[in-house]
Amino acid sequence: MDLIDRRDTIVPDARFGRTSRSQAVAEYLKGQILSGRWEAGEKVEDMMIASELGVSRNSVREAFGQLVFIRILEKRQWHGYYIPSISIKDVEETITIRENLEVLALDLFMTRRRPEILEEIAASIRRSEGDYKHGDIDAFHKSDYRIHELIHRNCGNSWIPMLISQTRFHIDVMRRMDKKTDFEKVAEDSVASHWRMWDAMNRGERETALSEMKSQIDRHRERLIESLRHESKSAERGKEAPME
Repeated sequence: MDLIDRRDTIVPDARFGRTSRSQAVAEYLKGQILSGRWEAGEKVEDMMIASELGVSRNSVREAFGQLVFIRILEKRQWHGYYIPSISIKDVEETITIRENLEVLALDLFMTRRRPEILEEIAASIRRSEGDYKHGDIDAFHKSDYRIHELIHRNCGNSWIPMLISQTRFHIDVMRRMDKKTDFEKVAEDSVASHWRMWDAMNRGERETALSEMKSQIDRHRERLIESLRHESKSAERGKEAPME
């Protein structure tokens, strides 16, 4: 099958028209990874992807190279390409970057907040609350993240949304881990936190808003680390279990 037949689902970038084949394959793979097609430690076969998309192995390998560069794939010498495991160090580093950028964005936003943007943020919080009450996890994560995007895009510094977007994929992968925890409890906490932050933004209480943002991200970090520790203990117990 020719790649052109699939371009509507795996390509295009409106800024550049049609992307190169390797870029299209890279975007397709990112979507597949986020959907849970492969788990950490699984091998991604270039021949399988080339056959699946009807492209050359060279295009697939170029895409793999792009994903290795941004740490989405791991190359093992003589063994191929694998989905990397997420370590506690990865969580700490990624969330620390995110926290610093989010807090800076909110700090700048507080100096230029406008009623119409605050209303958009409130609408997004209400939407996320509806998504969580309907149990729609994927829709909740989108509407929940939209709240932050509105702050990024209206903070007055065009570098911030660009830099945050560079960590977005890794954060989305970590959000998949978060889905393994009690979704209702996590979502309820997030909605309540966003309303507290919104109230502080609306009243112009900068320090309160910043403190709530930091607390929200810290709780996210703690959940992810706890999830990794739980998985590690479960894996160790599995190794120690006697063979029947």
